[in-house]
Amino acid sequence: MLNSKLMYWFAFHSSASLGSERPIVHQDQLVDLPFPKPTDMEEPQRAETAADQLAALIDEAEERLGATIQPPDLLSELLDRVDALVYDYFGLSDLEILLVEDTFDYIAPSVQPNPSSSPPIWQRTTQSDRSAYAPVLISILEAWMEPGRRVSVSLIARDDDLIVAKLHLCAAEDWTEYSEQNLPLGEALARVSRAMHRSLPGNLHQLGSLRVYTGDDLYLVKPNRMRFWTRSAARADAEDILDDTWSAEEKTADEGR
Repeated sequence: MLNSKLMYWFAFHSSASLGSERPIVHQDQLVDLPFPKPTDMEEPQRAETAADQLAALIDEAEERLGATIQPPDLLSELLDRVDALVYDYFGLSDLEILLVEDTFDYIAPSVQPNPSSSPPIWQRTTQSDRSAYAPVLISILEAWMEPGRRVSVSLIARDDDLIVAKLHLCAAEDWTEYSEQNLPLGEALARVSRAMHRSLPGNLHQLGSLRVYTGDDLYLVKPNRMRFWTRSAARADAEDILDDTWSAEEKTADEGR
């Protein structure tokens, strides 16, 4: 468990030293990490099964790591399996897992000084990053939608500073996978401005995130930085969109009275 991302997540939130130049977890801080017994968990049988599989994995790892010839990614493979079993032991949901992994991959490395590179959360996104963001956003939104309706997500324009994405509410048979277009950014922003019926603010970076609703479409304008396009950011965006929807429904209902 000490080699898992989840334990690193607990340590990151309880030890200020992980944000220093030479991160370290002090011995007395280890006793604060949670090591509940399977019988203490909400799903004892699930935790017991995961514990047995972790024990078996340790035996397998000792044998495979002691072999003369090893696959180049053996250690990474074993640690990925450790993470999956520890998540299972603690009964984490998919959304909880992505929060842990975003902390491990982006947040924690960004608070540790590194003069040779910019913090991961401030680096520009890749297509792979954006492709991981989209399905999380879709899955959360569609969990609250009526059957037969879906949300398609596409990137319509980007440059080094901004990204303009579009969400489209559609019938299930018209749904499409995440895609990326390469419209000129100015043209995409002009679409957003027309949908708003007003000019865009001079500095979009000050907004952080701009959501513009028009018919069955939602334009999402955000900085081209990983901070705004992680999977946990997708979760936050989905919650904001749902809040917007519920607020609009309440306003409509009040006006109807």
